[in-house]
Amino acid sequence: MGVVFGVEGGEENTTPLREALQKAAWPGGAPLFTPLVCLTLMIYYVFAMQCMSTIAVVKRETNGWKWPLFQTAYMTGTAWLVCFAVYQAGRALGY
Repeated sequence: MGVVFGVEGGEENTTPLREALQKAAWPGGAPLFTPLVCLTLMIYYVFAMQCMSTIAVVKRETNGWKWPLFQTAYMTGTAWLVCFAVYQAGRALGY
């Protein structure tokens, strides 16, 4: 996040990054990171394919790209659908 928001020295001191995230806003002025958005991001990282070395191992073990590509698409698709449902439910409930 420090790279995305252009914050230097985030390893030693997290205050500049924290302030940058709190100030981040959409062009209309609405905050970029609401509690619902943060929850949805955390859920995405639970379900999405995170480890490229896992894809490499599956490719090596199966001797092809069929299963690694399926695994990546399946996990990314599942993460997106779950997050979409959670976000829409949260918006419907007024969060």
